[in-house]
Amino acid sequence: AADEARRIEGLLQVKAVQDVKKSEEQLEQEVLGQVVQTRLVSMDEVKKNLEVWKPAFEDEVKKLLVDALEPIDEERFRQLLRGDVEVECLPMKAVATLKPDKRKARIVVCGNYAKEKELESEWDNAASGIDAVAIRTALNVMMHEGWTAGTTDVSSAFLKAPRRSNEKRITICEPPGILKTMKLVRPGERW
Repeated sequence: AADEARRIEGLLQVKAVQDVKKSEEQLEQEVLGQVVQTRLVSMDEVKKNLEVWKPAFEDEVKKLLVDALEPIDEERFRQLLRGDVEVECLPMKAVATLKPDKRKARIVVCGNYAKEKELESEWDNAASGIDAVAIRTALNVMMHEGWTAGTTDVSSAFLKAPRRSNEKRITICEPPGILKTMKLVRPGERW
């Protein structure tokens, strides 16, 4: 009876280990399945799961390098600093979000650190959203009128827009540290 109890206890321990491995494999899908709305994810959490987040950041870096940014090395950076054009260095920030169906990464320039806001008096560069009451009101009218509603999103639209640039100044940014940790940029690379 004691041998049988030890055998059963051993089988239960093996089953518990298998359940832990199974739960680790299913955890990602369960977490994604439980997300109802977009959730910001801290960089500390991203750092704990680098390999899980790397594809999202890789996609973002590829988009930026194809559509908007030019990578430069340390030597080119030093040349620009010695040149005739003013060089403004701005920090960048990584933003990670968990959406209902995927992980999303964004790399943004902290434009609030810019010395001079170009054409600030002529342009409002804030990207504001519409008030929720206005959306509900419009949908209510549409429903009563029998109209249909739809939405669209232009992928990377801001990257495709012409830049209102100051020809006497070039902006150089250092990629966020998380990209260096993930080895998605070369040492000393700037954009």
